[in-house]
Amino acid sequence: MEVKEKYMINAIIIGSSNVGKTSLMNRLIGKPFNDGTAPTLHADFKICEFKNEKKLPNSLIQIKYWDTLGQEAYRSLWSN
Repeated sequence: MEVKEKYMINAIIIGSSNVGKTSLMNRLIGKPFNDGTAPTLHADFKICEFKNEKKLPNSLIQIKYWDTLGQEAYRSLWSN
């Protein structure tokens, strides 16, 4: 099947330190839960792609999940 349209959705995950933002992002993209996930040292993102032929035939939907830093020093990023 030829993809005629692409849809990009940006989703930003924000919250305090050590609340599970990275674990949530990993579950959203289909990875298993890992309770040994290291703290995020910089902003990161993962892309999940899928198709919904019933609603959007010949289309590709991409969701870009942004994982932000929870430390107080980076709270200025939250307003962006």
